[in-house]
Amino acid sequence: MKSIISLKLPKYSNKLMHGWVILFSLYGSLMVLSASMNSTTTLESLIGIVIRQMLFLGLGTILMIKIAQWMNFNLLKKFIFIFSMVMIGVLILPLFFPAVGGAQAWIRLPGGLTIQPSEFAKVLVICLFALYGGDVGRRDVKWYRVLGWPIIFTLTYVGIVIILQRDLGSAVILFALGWMSMMMLSGPWMKWVKFWMFVLTLFGLGIVLFLLTPEGIAFLSRLPIPTYQLNRFIDMLNPVERRYDSSYQLFNSLIAFSKGEIWGIGLGQSVQKLGYLPVATSDYILAVIVEETGIVGFGIVFLSYFGLISLLLVHALSVKQEKYKIILFGNLMFLVLHFILNVGGVSATIPLTGVPLLMVSAGGSSQLAIMMMFGFSQFVIHHDKLERRKDHHENHIRKPSLLKTTDTILEHHSS
Repeated sequence: MKSIISLKLPKYSNKLMHGWVILFSLYGSLMVLSASMNSTTTLESLIGIVIRQMLFLGLGTILMIKIAQWMNFNLLKKFIFIFSMVMIGVLILPLFFPAVGGAQAWIRLPGGLTIQPSEFAKVLVICLFALYGGDVGRRDVKWYRVLGWPIIFTLTYVGIVIILQRDLGSAVILFALGWMSMMMLSGPWMKWVKFWMFVLTLFGLGIVLFLLTPEGIAFLSRLPIPTYQLNRFIDMLNPVERRYDSSYQLFNSLIAFSKGEIWGIGLGQSVQKLGYLPVATSDYILAVIVEETGIVGFGIVFLSYFGLISLLLVHALSVKQEKYKIILFGNLMFLVLHFILNVGGVSATIPLTGVPLLMVSAGGSSQLAIMMMFGFSQFVIHHDKLERRKDHHENHIRKPSLLKTTDTILEHHSS
């Protein structure tokens, strides 16, 4: 019974990472509360926001700890095919609910709560490649027999999210996580696969850079893509031109950044959140943070991401098993991709994708998903160190045994 209710991390997990995630999430909750304060808010609504934020943070913390305690790769591999099939159905459910900002990506629950299934699909994609592709060293196994299902499920999720849900940001991250996971594999049949993946990566980056130019946007305008998505490319190049139309929020986000300076205008004092940034607590939370707390507030966000990414990178480079590396690098890329797409979008560096700033933006699904990933990472860190200590102990026992055998042979020879 004690193990079920215990909220203690495994012995060899990274306590610094654990505490950092919780403290950073609390900082994010504080900024969500601040961004929610406007002329229409009441004490009851603010209390509701606090309860909601603490509910998801508490549930996420429990999930993170329990995954770290109870995770079993062998057991998960038995059921991951079923989970992957169920996820297809779950990703289709948002299509029965109204669209928000042009995307149908949310399942609406009573009480105003929503679930975004694509956030959990990101976790599943990483696990699929880790479990199916990690540590497969046999030369007689064809690559498609190992990676077939992970690739099929990943492309299915990407297709549903980008075509049916019309959520470009989540689709890009899902595809990138699957692509990165494949690049991490080192089976004997992966050499030529990695070569072509590298070539395609360079080609893809070239296309992206082209699409961010006026010529690229002119090319996009001739394609049958939704108007709101095309506007995001156009507004990125010139946020001022249509500041009273499609680039309204982006233009006001840039005003918020310019007002923040070093220390900001004060916590809770943002002007842009008073109707100028209708989604101030989610997509544009960073603009409010910089306006209210200045460069110092952005520094807290940047250093927190940098610190967590650094910790994950150190462990990812040191673990022995391939599936462990995929989990840790997957968590790392989960953070990096969300940071780049969110910060780049709200600062008009890249087109806005609607991707949340993890552990900061309001959003229960994204909070639960990233804390689940940190739970998997803590499990990996703990078991890698446990396996190293076990190997060291066995080697330590074996050496005296060998020395004793050698001494016996020498004594027998001398007699």
